[in-house]
Amino acid sequence: MNKFVEMKKLLLSTILVIAVAINSISLFADTIFLIHGDSIKGIITEQYEDRVIVSVPGGEIGIYRNRISRIRFDEPEQNYLQLGDKYLEKKRFDKAVQLYKRAVKANPNFQQAKDALLKLEDIKKAYIMEKQKKEELLRRIRKESKIMLRKMLGIEIDSAYKMYIYPDSPAAKKGIQTGDKLISIYNQLVKHMSLAKVREYLIGSGTGKVKLTVEVRLIIERHIRTAKSGRLGIRIEIKETGLTITEAVKNSLAERVGLKAGDKIAAINEKSTRYMNMKQVIKNLKQRSAGQLSLTIRRSIVLKRVSVEKTKVSVRAKKKQKVYLGKDISISMLIIPGTERKGLGIKIEKVPEGIKITDVTKGSASDIAGLKGGDIITAIDKKSLKGMNMSDVIKTLKEKKNVEFIITVRK
Repeated sequence: MNKFVEMKKLLLSTILVIAVAINSISLFADTIFLIHGDSIKGIITEQYEDRVIVSVPGGEIGIYRNRISRIRFDEPEQNYLQLGDKYLEKKRFDKAVQLYKRAVKANPNFQQAKDALLKLEDIKKAYIMEKQKKEELLRRIRKESKIMLRKMLGIEIDSAYKMYIYPDSPAAKKGIQTGDKLISIYNQLVKHMSLAKVREYLIGSGTGKVKLTVEVRLIIERHIRTAKSGRLGIRIEIKETGLTITEAVKNSLAERVGLKAGDKIAAINEKSTRYMNMKQVIKNLKQRSAGQLSLTIRRSIVLKRVSVEKTKVSVRAKKKQKVYLGKDISISMLIIPGTERKGLGIKIEKVPEGIKITDVTKGSASDIAGLKGGDIITAIDKKSLKGMNMSDVIKTLKEKKNVEFIITVRK
């Protein structure tokens, strides 16, 4: 009988210990809220980058962070730390500092919060430096917007928003031609913008892509019409955005003159198509003025900007090559594209080290590459010009016409 009583007491005490343990977890537990709405209570014993380990009455379980919406810790310092991390991700440094300091105040021995404060300072400094670097680059880009626009996209714009396009530029490669008119940037009309504002929009952040709408005027002469018929070879549709070419038939007259699917026909023989119905459109397309058909086309084009960083002069030096680090002196290597009509576009004079540039023609290959008056060319394709007479220098330069070549410049 006594043994039965003792066993009963032992069983009751065991149940009591388990009950206390369960109650302790419910009273002093962390809560993990899952993304699907459920929650788990327990004691978080370990934390990793991709998961947390939580102790529950049945043992320990691991929960991946991509399943977790948020964690509410029983200790206030843990909650402050977690909130601080969230603000740090959003680059809200002042708020993160406040929360990390609260965590340390709640528990002066909480090393994680102390480490977080140190890490925050590093992240903040790096962020500020990067931001300043970008702001400085943007200031320089806006200051030299005309030059930068030419370097990034190969475009110059006049007061009538007509464009001059440089060969082999992003604009030229996308089929934009000198004389085409800029209509909009990201669907914002430019006609009421200042040229400075237009350049600013085109340059943007200095990298990435920009969407333009350009206006092209095509004159189709009678003599280039097909022998069988005078049909253009296009399918058209009136959409909300305007009269749209949905297809340019392969090998048709339309394809030969440069019409493309997606082009909007804004005017036919100088008449706006805005309020024309399909019957009027067809009638006007069949009409000819002095044997010509005039079409005003608007075309959306996405251009990829050439990064300003890529246009910078790169500095290269071999182990035995001397690089001058004194005031206003450097050795730079430039790749210069030759041009058929304008040549390099520089005036030069002989100096002991090679040749000195006295003037650079605006818009020339040398201007695009960044050469300036006062620069001294010391070598061409790594061939030194020192001691070479002027006639030999000119001959060497002419030999490099119409190809890319490397010159070494002392600035």
